[in-house]
Amino acid sequence: MSLKLDGFGRVFNRFTNHLIKTIYRICCPTSLTVRPLSRKLRESTKFSGETNLTIKPVALKFLVIPMTVAVAACSSDSDNNAVDLEPPAVDPDAMVCNDADAVNLSETDAGDFSDDPASPNSWPLGAGINQLSASTESGDLDYVQFTVGNCDTLDTITVNAYSSDAGDPVAFFALQQGTSFTVTPAEAAADTSSLFGFRHFGTADIGVDVLAEAGQAPGAVGFTSPLPAGDYALWLNQTGSLSTYTFDFAVSRVAQ
Repeated sequence: MSLKLDGFGRVFNRFTNHLIKTIYRICCPTSLTVRPLSRKLRESTKFSGETNLTIKPVALKFLVIPMTVAVAACSSDSDNNAVDLEPPAVDPDAMVCNDADAVNLSETDAGDFSDDPASPNSWPLGAGINQLSASTESGDLDYVQFTVGNCDTLDTITVNAYSSDAGDPVAFFALQQGTSFTVTPAEAAADTSSLFGFRHFGTADIGVDVLAEAGQAPGAVGFTSPLPAGDYALWLNQTGSLSTYTFDFAVSRVAQ
């Protein structure tokens, strides 16, 4: 960190630099501004920080160059209370990028997915292809909460496989933002504005990215893929015969 105090004599240059640095060390974190009164010295030098600490040259009659530095008190709040100079707390998790690899979630391994919208299965995604495999039928609701980690994006959700015992050609999924699903199927059917996105899918969609089209569903909140880091709740539904399917969730890691 450097100060530019052009126009000061050598003695004053050393003196003011020493004084300013000393004040800065004592008052850190602050914003320190040097404002010479002389026209030739209209240079401002700031130390990064939150509150303002101003240093101004004033006349000194006992020196050849009538300038020195006077220190104004650090900023205080409207009640003239002292400002807390402790640096703000930083959430370490907010600064850490996800480094996990792709992970699969299936009912074969995890058992039947949760039918409670307030307590879905948790599924943290990693970089690469994350596969979700499930089976649903009339009366069986499945809810999964997936997390796109810091520095990651969910680029696509592709239907990898689909089959139905009785040849039912389509099933249904919907998304909300957050860690739980907040509406019932009946409420969602009556008013789709509570849904982030939704889409029917089936045998005709194998190999198709259904994420982008879900974001354009009529009446939904809507979004444009890819989805950024965050928590999302997924509702899987089939009102007909037993259907089994696999989705590929493709996650990319943003360059760090």
